[in-house]
Amino acid sequence: MNELWRRVGMDDNLISTRRARVAEEIETLMGNMLNEEEMMERKIRDNLLRFTEESRVVAIQLGMESEELNEVSVNCSNESTGAIRDGLVSQESRVRKLIIRLNDIKKKRSEVIENLVADGNRLCKSLGEDPLQLERTK
Repeated sequence: MNELWRRVGMDDNLISTRRARVAEEIETLMGNMLNEEEMMERKIRDNLLRFTEESRVVAIQLGMESEELNEVSVNCSNESTGAIRDGLVSQESRVRKLIIRLNDIKKKRSEVIENLVADGNRLCKSLGEDPLQLERTK
């Protein structure tokens, strides 16, 4: 930019003023960019914690212990010390995939239970008995 300013005939004082203004603008832009990146990091961390808790709840509902979930939990707890083995984005992705798998298992189990109850009700009906009344938990 100095070369351009000199070509248009600016004196050293004006160039100095312009340089200071450019430096100020760059600092402002960099500050804004840094804030945006830090907000993105906070959002990813918050999502990671939320998804980890959600997957833990579903795993408990299914009576499952997930090594993957324990591994992610360890990574989450190590983040505060700066010992991040995997990047936050890859951890968040793994937990999202884990939630999807756990929810698929939950859905399949629910379908099996519904089929078993329907079969039981058909058998009860064929025997002249009242249908089964089962309480469902979510």
